[in-house]
Amino acid sequence: EKAVGVAGSWEGYGMLTIGSSAVPASLELKKLHPDVSMASFDTSPLLYEAIANGDFLFGIDQQPYIQGYAPIPILAHMATTKQHFFNFAIESGPSFVISPPSSALVACQSGAFAVCPEHPHESYNYVNDALIIVGILFFSLQALVTVACLGWVAYFRKTAIVRASQPQFLSLVAIGCLTIASAILPLSIEGGYRYDRDSITLEETDDLNADIHKVDAACM
Repeated sequence: EKAVGVAGSWEGYGMLTIGSSAVPASLELKKLHPDVSMASFDTSPLLYEAIANGDFLFGIDQQPYIQGYAPIPILAHMATTKQHFFNFAIESGPSFVISPPSSALVACQSGAFAVCPEHPHESYNYVNDALIIVGILFFSLQALVTVACLGWVAYFRKTAIVRASQPQFLSLVAIGCLTIASAILPLSIEGGYRYDRDSITLEETDDLNADIHKVDAACM
């Protein structure tokens, strides 16, 4: 500020910080001089947020995890096979980060990739949506036929053939067919875990699945 001047928006000036630890102070400076362009070496969740908000132009990621991990399998390969790579210059970085990564990747980077389990593919064997629609259509058709049959029995209940067939029995048959067809409805209700799972660690949380009561009702 002594060189540029305390006042003003600092339009046309740029600042490159030497690490992510300087990002908080840089953001405070950005509030005083909103037009200054900023970038930083290294990355952090706060820097990603600043890039998303437009306060920082980019970050320079030197991939410290890869820098620390890559030598281990390379040295192990050399020790066990007595062979080595012709190319000794393995470029792990740097790379320019101009947009924030996903929240899952941010969590992984913050925890040194210790919270990144393998996500197993879980097949819940859900019923195809098209089959559910067809089933509901058949149930609706059965409901209409049941109502029509009950109306017909009630209308012709005094005729000889209906009286001989027993109107109560005919009504029970119609209602029974509707009851059987209604089994389609609970089969169309499906759900996952009783409690929600964390999208990153897959650990069970204390948050109850909002749709689990529908599954409970269908099972009953």
